[in-house]
Amino acid sequence: MAYTPELDLSTVRILRRIAWAMNVPMTVALPALIAWVAIHLDSHKVCSACRAPLECGECPFKTEDFIPIDPN
Repeated sequence: MAYTPELDLSTVRILRRIAWAMNVPMTVALPALIAWVAIHLDSHKVCSACRAPLECGECPFKTEDFIPIDPN
């Protein structure tokens, strides 16, 4: 894992309760939540704000009609 953000106490408490509701550990709940949010986000907004256009081939937000701008 390249980057591990620290979660504040309030966020941990929310995640813990969601994990309990899902009957899974927090380490399983968090990626599931991120995947759920990703499905529901506007992929055009995500692509428009992207700072890593060279990674489009591996991006789950990639849309067929989005053409990345060359960062150079």
